[in-house]
Amino acid sequence: MAPIYAEAHPNPLWAPLVTVLAAQKLSGKAPLVPALRDYILLITILVAFLEVSSQQLSPIQATVVMGLSGITRINPDI
Repeated sequence: MAPIYAEAHPNPLWAPLVTVLAAQKLSGKAPLVPALRDYILLITILVAFLEVSSQQLSPIQATVVMGLSGITRINPDI
């Protein structure tokens, strides 16, 4: 197992995703190669982290905006 997969394996999402992936019907006749399975699980976990992180973000209100017509101060008191 590659180091990145070994690092992701203890993640609590790994085991449930293995079960979900194993239950999927394969389009080909060959079984899913373990290396491909690990890759799919890793990418799925990374996307889940990105989704959760994006929900935690809040927009930053810029104090100065630079556009084609010049620089605009959003808050003139600064």
